Amino acid sequence: MTTARTSAALALVVAGLTLTTTAALDTARAADFEVVYKSCPEDNYYADYDKLSKLKEPPTNCKGSADKLAVGRMVLRLKGDIAPGDADRLKAFLDSQIKAVSGYGYDADGTFITVDMAGDGGSLAGATELGGFFADKYIQTRIVRGSTCAGPCALAFMGGRAQWTRLTRLAIDRRLETGGQLIFRSPLYPPGDAAGQPQAIRDAAGIVQTYAARNDIPPLILAKILSLKQDESFPIDSVFWAKVANITVDGVLPMTKPGDDDNISACLSQVDWTYGLDGEYDEPPQLKNGSDWDEGKIVYRSDSYMLVAAVWASEGYDYWCALNTSRTAEVKIPRQKVRAILGKWQGRNSLLHGDTNEDIDLKGNQIYFSRAPNGFSPTRAQNSLDLLLRDPQTKLATIADPDFKWNPWAKWDPWFELDGP
Repeated sequence: MTTARTSAALALVVAGLTLTTTAALDTARAADFEVVYKSCPEDNYYADYDKLSKLKEPPTNCKGSADKLAVGRMVLRLKGDIAPGDADRLKAFLDSQIKAVSGYGYDADGTFITVDMAGDGGSLAGATELGGFFADKYIQTRIVRGSTCAGPCALAFMGGRAQWTRLTRLAIDRRLETGGQLIFRSPLYPPGDAAGQPQAIRDAAGIVQTYAARNDIPPLILAKILSLKQDESFPIDSVFWAKVANITVDGVLPMTKPGDDDNISACLSQVDWTYGLDGEYDEPPQLKNGSDWDEGKIVYRSDSYMLVAAVWASEGYDYWCALNTSRTAEVKIPRQKVRAILGKWQGRNSLLHGDTNEDIDLKGNQIYFSRAPNGFSPTRAQNSLDLLLRDPQTKLATIADPDFKWNPWAKWDPWFELDGP
């Protein structure tokens, strides 16, 4: 492709029109990719990261620049129906915009890519191709406030990942802002003559199951998706479902003056919300309240953090929880202090299961659970404690922070990758 043709294609993208490659697609069926934000060459990780990450939003936007990025940021918005070939079209565009790297992750020479997801039409094949591309190339997915990502868009959204550095492992990174909507629809009944035919249903189910395994879609979410009938939908619209789906929730309104029961409940949610993963799930989720389980007790409290004994012995282990009660400050909890406190728990020395010599560093508003039981992933949330302090049935739309504004340069805290001491 000539330089003139490449520049023309870039101009179409910046204008928010459909990207094309040399093998043209039916644009009525293809998604649109619009450049929302592109960092300037001088705004890179090494030069301005600390300054830019503290701002409400970046002061510059070089989305019309033809300069290739290295160690920068780019935000694209996906709109419209997702079709087979969209992943290839997106790859061709990113290759024209970013210096050659193995992936677009947050690594030594890459550029961090975020795709804002919106839309409700398209094909299963296109959705799984695009979601697989997100996962392979470490592209973060996001649903911003006021946007709806449904059907094929929702499946593609679940492919979001991040690579924090080459020295740390990959992380799932799919982000739902409070006030945005993530809605699954049945992938087994697509429009067309074959819709609802037994073989077509089996083929679609196999595609979804393979995609779910590859992209860490939890079993309960997969089961809900595959059980949807034609014209049914399944929204991720509550604290409970966001946690079960292993989705980061951004823009959570801070909870003021939580009581002891709220803090204990946040810790216990790491255990008893697993109900339904191994059997039939019955809404709404309830915190256990039986005499056979000593349900949590605050065993230490200071101005900056508290320790909660969350006892659960069915696996032979008991668990404990640390909460940073500060909204902004970082707290270091010495392991020696933890041992001294929990060692006094009468007959519950197993609370020290998995103990290490490393101190615990808690960022502001962070919750730490000593061990992830039953293979249940830790909640991924920018404001995880503010999220988990709520009743699990709380609708995400009701706890949206009106002052939240996402900055593409904002610091992302990869502590949520860690699921145990």
